[in-house]
Amino acid sequence: MADHLLEQTLPVDKAELAQYYQRGMAPAFAGDLAHDTLTAEASELLRKGIPPESLASVLAVTVELRHTEFVNAYLAGDTQGLAPASAMARLAEYAAVGGMDPSEMEERLTDATDSRIFDLQHSLSQAERFGLLEETEEVGAWQAELATLEAERARIVQAWSDALGAASYRLDKIAQVAEAGIHGHTVAEPRRDMHPKLAELLGMDVLRPPTRDEIANLLNGQRADGEDIPGKQRQRATLGLDEALGLDPKRAPTWDEVSQVLAGRRADGRRA
Repeated sequence: MADHLLEQTLPVDKAELAQYYQRGMAPAFAGDLAHDTLTAEASELLRKGIPPESLASVLAVTVELRHTEFVNAYLAGDTQGLAPASAMARLAEYAAVGGMDPSEMEERLTDATDSRIFDLQHSLSQAERFGLLEETEEVGAWQAELATLEAERARIVQAWSDALGAASYRLDKIAQVAEAGIHGHTVAEPRRDMHPKLAELLGMDVLRPPTRDEIANLLNGQRADGEDIPGKQRQRATLGLDEALGLDPKRAPTWDEVSQVLAGRRADGRRA
């Protein structure tokens, strides 16, 4: 099962699959897949004999312990020489397994930037309040710095969102493979080359596998959420032969009715 797990999660040397696991996001923002601790640790745990039904809980503890020192150091300002994408991937894995609430992690990542933005906004507000915008030499520099910091904050938030989404997807995938190992069956999943527009049309979330109800809805010709597929034409139901010919399905046709049908009319004599 450990080998199957590696096959079912993203191989780090398969660049063409990166967009599937990261929903088309640039790897620099979605997290460095070369540091996929979730898959590596899960595979190692299975090789050591951890039963599939215990994998999720043991994996969460293992990954949290492995990343705790780094997370504490990083949030204290020590990046330990890691590239931003690699660092974001570790932080996302730590949050995905429950090490820290994702919203709290986002606040910690943007705290310094938010603090400086607040100071600049306050200074500009005070200058405007007292009519000093034109007279204060620093205003231009403040405004430029504020624009830079707001753009940087937006980049951090997007990077965090993408990295967390990628980590959460891989964690869900591991859970699927473990469940398949318990019950001895494969798990349905979206095509890896599914176009995002098609997934959107069908109401599918490509970051996770479809549920049993969603699969049933799709097989029934509906969206995953049970709604009608926009633009899909509904064919009129075909009539039964008895209804089309005006015959009573509860009894055998009379000779007159048969004659009418053979003459190309309905059983009641009307034109078919």
